[in-house]
Amino acid sequence: MGYVGGVVDGVGYNDAMTAGRPKKTLECLPKGWQDEVVALAEVGASDVEIVDYLDISKDLFYRFIEDEPEFSSTIKKAHVKCEVWWQRNGRTNLDGKEFNSTLWYMNMKNRFGWADKQEVKQDVTSGGKQLQSISPHQFVDS
Repeated sequence: MGYVGGVVDGVGYNDAMTAGRPKKTLECLPKGWQDEVVALAEVGASDVEIVDYLDISKDLFYRFIEDEPEFSSTIKKAHVKCEVWWQRNGRTNLDGKEFNSTLWYMNMKNRFGWADKQEVKQDVTSGGKQLQSISPHQFVDS
């Protein structure tokens, strides 16, 4: 039939354009993906390595975490297994000559949100008026 006055093969142009590709589901993942994801995490694999194994995009990975309870619980379990691997690796290798503790520590900070210190910001009111908050790094010697 073809294109005729805003209609392509009997479907309105706007209808055809909004249909799009069907959303991917957990069915598109490799069989046994749950066990393999946990196995990867048990040897310290990152989320990016898991994304690569599953052959999906990061966007789809995060959508599955939000929308798919089975995927979310598997990833939460994997995150614990991964952190355990990295902590155990640090604990058991502290005395090793080849162990790079600085690299390990930087990895832990970046991967698991470890921090050297915490800054606390406090809002103060006086007579119902909000006073300006000043954090320590705003003080400058003149």
